[in-house]
Amino acid sequence: MQRIRKLVSPDRRDDELLDGFQTLIDEVVHALQRNAGMNVESPLPGRSEAAAQFGGKRQHHAFHISELALHVGSISACVGELGGVRQMSFEAREYKVFNECIDSAISTATEEFWKLALETRELETTERVGFMAHELRNALATARMAFTMLRTGQVGVSSRTADVLDRALGRLEQIVGQSLLDARLRAHIAAQQVSVSLEKLLGEVVEAIPSERGIAIAVEVEGGLELVADERLLVSAISNLLQNAAKFSHNGARVSLRARRDDDAVVIEVEDECGGLPEGTTDELFKPHVQAGTDRRGFGLGLAITREAAELIGGEISVRNLPGKGCVFAIRFRQPRAVDARQQATRRAQG
Repeated sequence: MQRIRKLVSPDRRDDELLDGFQTLIDEVVHALQRNAGMNVESPLPGRSEAAAQFGGKRQHHAFHISELALHVGSISACVGELGGVRQMSFEAREYKVFNECIDSAISTATEEFWKLALETRELETTERVGFMAHELRNALATARMAFTMLRTGQVGVSSRTADVLDRALGRLEQIVGQSLLDARLRAHIAAQQVSVSLEKLLGEVVEAIPSERGIAIAVEVEGGLELVADERLLVSAISNLLQNAAKFSHNGARVSLRARRDDDAVVIEVEDECGGLPEGTTDELFKPHVQAGTDRRGFGLGLAITREAAELIGGEISVRNLPGKGCVFAIRFRQPRAVDARQQATRRAQG
């Protein structure tokens, strides 16, 4: 096995590199023994589950396809090297069986490698589509709520409700544009960093959240607080946190949205009254399709979207459980993205 390690990926951990080698070698040996008339069983040459698992594990450990053939082929290279060192001779028939085993193992391992690679890509595509659908549904819900109030005549076209509708429609336009760009680039959109007034932005975000079940959202923003970030991604992260908080809090609950300085950082927090998180779920919450509560409306993508959006603009997201009460989700932005509004105003005046 040490000879194999020298031939392939010496920078890999042993558990990644050597996993599955011994079983595959044993099957090759048994095939040769059977060819020599011994009463042993081996799936090689032919489709081998050990070879399929060998390919699958290398896909799991993110090996390149070229490394897969090299790994299986290294068995042949090691046998040849050992034969030379020990001055062993091999019959043509033995070489024929041996090479057929190696070819079959490479073929089976490669087939499984590509099968799992395709499944992974399909899952990623499903998640991207799910992310888009989740965002579209949230913006549409806000737009529909505002439009209903306008149509019934409860408010006028110059009201704050009309402003909410306008922002929701703008959000829909942004989501579609972002999705089209994602389809072209198949990668994250580069963040467009601008100075954002958190007091203004958080107020607008709260206004755009549909009220339901008597839940009130209280906003506390430290005076003059600004953040250099991509406004679209920041809105996406905070909106999803608030919608998640409203979804899982009890009727008539109070959801708190806070923004404050903390040493060299800006911290944005959303505290809900969901009753606390089930034990052992905090590490799983930010994975796509994971829902900790009993409410199964939606795709379970809100917190995954929040984490992706926050990380793209340099934020770190965490959750703190408040047993029996609720939980606090926090996004922490470090300097130089955390800036004082007065410093920003001074720079603009000097510039």
